[in-house]
Amino acid sequence: MPPPVIAIVGESGSGKTTLACGLIAALARRGLRVGAVKHSKGFDDPDLPGKDSSRLRKAGAVGVVLGSAERTVAFREHPKGEPTLEHRMRLLPACDLVIVESYGSAEIPAIEVVRGGAKPHRAGERLVALASDGPVEEARVPVLPLGEPEKVADWVLGFCRVKVPAG
Repeated sequence: MPPPVIAIVGESGSGKTTLACGLIAALARRGLRVGAVKHSKGFDDPDLPGKDSSRLRKAGAVGVVLGSAERTVAFREHPKGEPTLEHRMRLLPACDLVIVESYGSAEIPAIEVVRGGAKPHRAGERLVALASDGPVEEARVPVLPLGEPEKVADWVLGFCRVKVPAG
């Protein structure tokens, strides 16, 4: 059974990553294994040119796994377009909950970050809460305190029906 998933969405610079990091830290302190998937409009190749893993990819490998004692990194080519969120989630290790950042089009429950009383931009059934640094006029969903990740974590655990491990 796949873990519950919740997205953090919002305008660029609104604090999505800060909220995601605070939320993940709060959940991890409670003993949960939290996965994260971040969508980007594009980035430079993180595999350093000239390094062995880059050379293997350039030679035509469809995937390269680079491993050390501290971590494992997988590089995959996507010649047929962008993979789905579900495809990327399968790359995560076993987790209790997945936090997704910036997948605005994914059909998963979302918390939108809004600042300074701005009106939410997201609509539809997938918007389940707002995280804000102040009141939000005409909010039709719960408004969570943006600067209090422990309280956001409490709400997320209840919404996603995730139980904190005993001990």
